[in-house]
Amino acid sequence: MHIKPPTIRQLQYFIAVSEEQHYRRAAERLHVRQPTITNQIAVLEDSLQCRLLERSRAGVNLTPIGRELLPKARAILEAVDDLQQAAQPSMGGPSGTYRMGIAPTLGPYFLPEIIPTMHRRYPELKLYFRERVPALLEGDLIEGQHDLIISPMPVRNPALSTALLFKEPLFLAVSLEHKLASRQTVSAKALSGEKMLIMEDRHHLHRQVHDLAETVGAQLQSNYEGTSLDTLRQMVAMGMGIAMLPALYVHSEISQREQPEVRILKLKDHNIQRTISMSWRNASPNRSFYRELSNLIRDISRQKFSQHIQITE
Repeated sequence: MHIKPPTIRQLQYFIAVSEEQHYRRAAERLHVRQPTITNQIAVLEDSLQCRLLERSRAGVNLTPIGRELLPKARAILEAVDDLQQAAQPSMGGPSGTYRMGIAPTLGPYFLPEIIPTMHRRYPELKLYFRERVPALLEGDLIEGQHDLIISPMPVRNPALSTALLFKEPLFLAVSLEHKLASRQTVSAKALSGEKMLIMEDRHHLHRQVHDLAETVGAQLQSNYEGTSLDTLRQMVAMGMGIAMLPALYVHSEISQREQPEVRILKLKDHNIQRTISMSWRNASPNRSFYRELSNLIRDISRQKFSQHIQITE
């Protein structure tokens, strides 16, 4: 009996369900009806003569053989994408859909400024963005859940290539009633004994602020860790402590407000910043395009944010 080999569409459905862990969410992501995905995955399982997915009350889980075959399915789709890219006329630019993971402390304050220019440069390119905390982004990239990621450094896995984009300063935020609120700059020693708020430990900002607090003698408020930069800002506004906030967040959410809830100060004798990079798998067939894309993002960042960040050449 002749059994048809898996189709590209079936592999796309399999990957989407495995990532979303839910048939309905996968259908919404791919803009198809849920029965279509359910039926095609059943056909895929018949053609491979094994079960790839199993339903549970919590959603959908991969079977052991499904976990083994998922990276192979992703590799096949990457190879197909590479074939399509190679077939594009040189003047037409890249096309297709790419999955980009990005840190939530950066994405909302960075992407809206760069996406329009990227779209004008690559009109056939589609980017599917997913925010993930930095502690998870690197592993997700290795496992193939993202094609590339934008994240604070460090990125340590030797299987990944990394292009530095820019360095982003961190600024001190205090409440309007704080004793330092009348200043524009402040020395690090003035933070001695201050209550310092911090992001939860899955963010790179956690380690940076932790180290700063130890250096300047601030009291780290580990019982009140923020889950977002907005949470930190609101806690600062209520007088619960001081916090360090990234420059692009300050520019987007504080500096442009007529009546900001907090005051932003610069540490004049302590240069604290984070380095933002773009990474992809060394073996990715699209790595030359990713390098080109990182250069474009760096150029756009220079045009849009030159007053707030330092471009890494």
